[in-house]
Amino acid sequence: MELKALINAIVAGLTTGSLYAAMALGLTLVGGVVRILTFAHGAIAVMGGYFSWFFFKQAGLGIVPALMAAAAVMFIFGVLLYYWGINPLIKKPGWGMSTVIFTLGLSIIINNLLLQAFGPRFKYIPKFVKGSFKYGYLRIPWHDIILICIVILFFILFLVFLKFTWFGRSIRAVSEDMDGARIVGIDVDKTYALTFGIGMAVAGFSGALLSTKLFITPTIEADWMMKAFVIIILGGWGSVMGALLA
Repeated sequence: MELKALINAIVAGLTTGSLYAAMALGLTLVGGVVRILTFAHGAIAVMGGYFSWFFFKQAGLGIVPALMAAAAVMFIFGVLLYYWGINPLIKKPGWGMSTVIFTLGLSIIINNLLLQAFGPRFKYIPKFVKGSFKYGYLRIPWHDIILICIVILFFILFLVFLKFTWFGRSIRAVSEDMDGARIVGIDVDKTYALTFGIGMAVAGFSGALLSTKLFITPTIEADWMMKAFVIIILGGWGSVMGALLA
């Protein structure tokens, strides 16, 4: 392989990998705090991509407002999903397997709903900007540079949120010791619900970003889910930095 092709392949891999890392962040957050593995995470990320496409193409919003609107919708969806679907299950014996079965079924339902609503054709959102940065053999699209910067900034802000905000510290407390968190007055159920909402919003936002880089279709969710699952295995279950570094 020529040096030029190798360098460009590495840059393209870093861009796409950073987006998958953002998606894995939502998965590891929910897994580390609520202690369930959401097998519908890939489908939810695809849903976020479709919502961003809808807000951009059909509702006439700009690219950035469309991405933010999609993330907001997915946050609401995540909170409602927890209260109506996950919360009743985790209060019963054998909830570990029941939540796995529930999220697997949810993934199938989401896939079919997206297929019926948007059809099988590929969808995509235009790039933020056109053109490339060139230096010697290096050639990086400005769009990819923006995506990498967004992901890095997002991880930094998320770490600051977890460390310095009251709710961020509540999330960490529940993740480390649920009973101890309850003793000091933290509402565990509310923390679970909002964490689930944040996890789904992160998944939807990453899916929206991926839709500016890749085509989206309902059947791509398994591929996205597998990549996110590999990232949290390599990076460590519940580790934010591990999701980025993996």
